[in-house]
Amino acid sequence: MNDVRPSLLIISHTYAIDEHAKKLAALNAHFEVLCVTVTHEDSGLPPRHEDASTSQAPDFRLRLPILGKVSWNRFIYRGLWAVFRQRHWDYVLVEAEPWLPVKWQSFLLARLSGNMGRYGEFTWENLRRPGLKGVILEPVYGLSACWLDFWIAGNVAAGQILRESGMEASRVLVCTQVGVDVDHAPVRSEETRRALRLKHGIPPEAFVAGFAGRLVKQKGIRDLVAAVRQLRSEGGMSRDVHVALMGGGRLRDELEKISQAETWLHVLPKVSHEQVAGHLQIMDLLVLGSHPYHEDGNCWEEQFGHILVEAMACGVVVAGSDSGAIPEVIGDPAMIFPVGDVPALAGLVRRCRNEPSFFEERQQAQSRRVREQYTHEKVAQIHADFLKSL
Repeated sequence: MNDVRPSLLIISHTYAIDEHAKKLAALNAHFEVLCVTVTHEDSGLPPRHEDASTSQAPDFRLRLPILGKVSWNRFIYRGLWAVFRQRHWDYVLVEAEPWLPVKWQSFLLARLSGNMGRYGEFTWENLRRPGLKGVILEPVYGLSACWLDFWIAGNVAAGQILRESGMEASRVLVCTQVGVDVDHAPVRSEETRRALRLKHGIPPEAFVAGFAGRLVKQKGIRDLVAAVRQLRSEGGMSRDVHVALMGGGRLRDELEKISQAETWLHVLPKVSHEQVAGHLQIMDLLVLGSHPYHEDGNCWEEQFGHILVEAMACGVVVAGSDSGAIPEVIGDPAMIFPVGDVPALAGLVRRCRNEPSFFEERQQAQSRRVREQYTHEKVAQIHADFLKSL
């Protein structure tokens, strides 16, 4: 039987991260995949330490040097023209926001090459932008509705913006960019959790609420600290609630100073991206209490919150604010609280701590949810079904 797969070219710096690149292998079951991404040096990631098992795995990436800075998303690829010219691509997917240089580089080269079937883009953009950027984006979206064959939107609000801009609903898919590898997620065990907690000075039997990611005010970390402070002041069982925070950012120094007086607050040493999943076992509950950000002409709301699905895959229960895409990712109103509402967050943490049946039900439901919706294989299947339906 002739099993000829269509070709798929992906252009995205996201897949410089090895964990995210596992999605490419899942896509390769449906397409002949090539992904253009940045070199490891250009990505700004820490030095790689590959073992023999990972180095033998197929790699669907072509790492090209860049002009510009990935950290600012202001760059273009060197050598991309040759990729477009080397063969006919049945599908081209560029994962870049509408205003970024690489989006326009890819779009123009794809058109000039004439070597392409369907062309589309991925976006997380879930807000109408104010000021000059908003003025620029309105016609960009309108022209994209005419020029692009499809869009993939990372959240419901992004999909709505695209449809309002003239994209036919049948040409817009709402689905996340990457999933998680549940089969190789760290196995949650009491022994590992106990050892990690002792290593970092956390009582083994404590109930630990925490966060992993950028320690910045937009992530609602101060709300979590205030909520647990309120709980501990109540006495009783709430006295054993602790907070564990992982990551770097502008709030780290402030939080470390607080932890010197508040011994229940633990600001953990920074770890690499690959080590985060293993250290999530320290927590019972991960809280993503993101706030909308509107300041100095810039705006942002949580576009997905990938740490939520990473935690679910590791057996850590997750809760979040009602900001941006968080409710649609968690999918359980009982684990959502109003943004900035410290008493409501305290009440949710209290319930998770004091009602074992409620907590265990959420743990089981979230474990099912991540396996049913957020594995690399599931995300790849959804993307493949959509592209082949065009």
